[in-house]
Amino acid sequence: MALATASILQAGLPEFVPDLIGFASTLVLVLMLAAIAGFVYRMLTGGVDWPEDEPEPEEDDGLRKGGSDDEWDYY
Repeated sequence: MALATASILQAGLPEFVPDLIGFASTLVLVLMLAAIAGFVYRMLTGGVDWPEDEPEPEEDDGLRKGGSDDEWDYY
């Protein structure tokens, strides 16, 4: 009975599939380690510029301040 179970589990899988899965998982692991190392390097050499940390740019809408004798404060 154990012989029949083993042949069912092995049916349909070519020999290169386990090797391909092992290579792909190794590649993903190496890429993850490289990304973590890059992030740590950036943090140690000056930090990461996060978009939410930057101040809001002031909008220049073309207004100019009027003088002290003008009727309007802004033009």
